[in-house]
Order: sequence, then structure tokens, then C-alpha cells
Amino acid sequence: MSDPPRDLESLPTEIADLYERFVGSMRAGDLQAASRLAPSISLTAGEAGQETGPLHPQAFQTDEAHHRLLAWYPRAEGRVLLRSGAGWFVVAPGGDGYEIVDAGLKPID
Repeated sequence: MSDPPRDLESLPTEIADLYERFVGSMRAGDLQAASRLAPSISLTAGEAGQETGPLHPQAFQTDEAHHRLLAWYPRAEGRVLLRSGAGWFVVAPGGDGYEIVDAGLKPID
């Protein structure tokens, strides 16, 4: 990351809420709800314990602490990069607010 991370308290509430709704949907196995929040992301079924590769509900069944946000970074065009203990998520303006436009498991450096 070229820019230093921003304080989580300064993350816009709308983006934090989007992330929490997405994680909650994935933890519940509700791919339809998660897909509405991340329409351009491929969400698939995975195998129990699988923690890499495409996003799948099984990866979100781990300890909730793995999915807490650790940092956020502003990006061009109003985008935001979110990092959690288990993955990374790019949020961008779209639709009626924000949506997740790219994501992967495990943090990026």
C-alpha cells in the first residue's frame, strides 16, 4: 500500500454498514443477498475450511474476528480499499450508494 491506512473511525458509515451486511450475508450463506451488495463479484460454494480462492460462504464461517476491519485506504474515483484479517474488498460508488466491486480472501500487502 502506498498510502498509510486511515483510522477506522473515519470510515464513512455507509461503507462500514455495507461491509457488515456483506459479511453477515456470507456468514448466513445467503449468496443472493451478498450478490446484491457485490454484483460484479463471483460468489461460489466452497469447501469447509477453504480460506483462499474465490469468495464463498464457508470462508466466512471462521472466527468472526477474522472478518473485522483492520484498515481502509482511499483510492481514485471515490473507491475505498478495505482490509480485514481474512480478505480485502474494494468498494466503489454505484447503484443507490456503494457496492463491493472487487474482493479476495487473505489480506494484500
